[in-house]
Amino acid sequence: RSSEASFKYFLLGSFASAFLLMGIALIYGVAASFDLGVVKEVALRQLVQPDILFTLGCFFVAIGLSFKVAAAPFHFWSPDVYEGSPTLITAFMSTVVKMAAFIGLYRFVGMTQMPPTLGNALLVMTIFTLLIGNIVALRQSHFKRLMAYSSIAHSGFLLMAVLSQAPNTAQVLFYYTFTYSLATVGLFILMTLAKRAANGDEHIRIFRGLFRAKPWIGVVTLLLLLSLAGIPLTAGFVAKYQIFLLAIGADMIKTTVFAVLMALVGIYYYAVVIREAFTPSEEAPALVVSPVNLLLISVCGISVVVFGLLPGYLQ
Repeated sequence: RSSEASFKYFLLGSFASAFLLMGIALIYGVAASFDLGVVKEVALRQLVQPDILFTLGCFFVAIGLSFKVAAAPFHFWSPDVYEGSPTLITAFMSTVVKMAAFIGLYRFVGMTQMPPTLGNALLVMTIFTLLIGNIVALRQSHFKRLMAYSSIAHSGFLLMAVLSQAPNTAQVLFYYTFTYSLATVGLFILMTLAKRAANGDEHIRIFRGLFRAKPWIGVVTLLLLLSLAGIPLTAGFVAKYQIFLLAIGADMIKTTVFAVLMALVGIYYYAVVIREAFTPSEEAPALVVSPVNLLLISVCGISVVVFGLLPGYLQ
C-alpha cells in the first residue's frame, strides 16, 4: 500500500513540478527577472496590455501549486497518499505542507495581480474543490481517507480567501491553517492510539466506545471534530466565518452561499465519527495513552476552544 501511494505521489508530483517550472520559465521570459518585485511590476502592465506567455505562465504555476494544496481536479493523489503513508507523515503533509503551499499560492496570486482569466479558473477550481471534497467524504469509512477528503474540502474554503485578496487575507489564512492544523494533529494522534488498540485497523469503527473507555479523550475528540466541522464556540467556526466575510467583501455572493451549503454537508461525516466515539460498546478500545500524548491531545482540544472564544490571540 505504501509503495503504491509513494509511486502515485512521485508520478503525479513530477508532472505538477514540470508545470510549475514551465510556468516559472514563461514568466521569466516575459519579466526577464526572478525578482518578485519586478515580476509584480510586469504583472501590473499585463492588466493593460496582456501577454499570452505571461498568462500561460500564471496558469502553469497555479497548476503546480494547486497540486500541493490538493485542489480539484489535482486532488487525486491525496486519499491514496494519506492512506498509504505512515500516520506521522500524513499528519505532516496535511498541516505543515498545506500551510506552506497556501502561503506560496497567496503570494503568487498577489504578485501576479490575478489576471481575470486566472481568477475565473481559480473560482471554478474552488467550487469543484468544495463539492468533491465534501460529497465524496460522505461515503468514506476509512479514517485517513475521510481526513484526506476533509482536507480537500478545507482547501476549497482557503481558496476563497486567496481569491478575495483583501488587506487582512494573510491573517485569516494563518488563523485558518493554524487552527485546522491543531485539530488535525490531535485527531491523528488519537487515530494512532486507537489503531494500536485495534491491531492496525484504520476504519472509523476503531473510535467506537472511546468515551466510555476514556471520558476525557472522548471529550477532546468531540472538540476537535466540532472545530473541523465549523461548529460555534470553536476555532473552526471563527475561521469559516472570517472566510465568508472575505468572500462577501469581494462580491463572491453565490460562491459564499454554495460554500455555506457545503459546510453544512460537511458536518455529517464528522458527526459519524462523533457517533462512533460516543456509542456504548462492550469492546471499547483499550487505549494506552502516554503522558506526552495526553498532554498534546489535551492542548489541541483546549486550544481550538480558546482560540474560538478569543481569536484575537492569533491575529
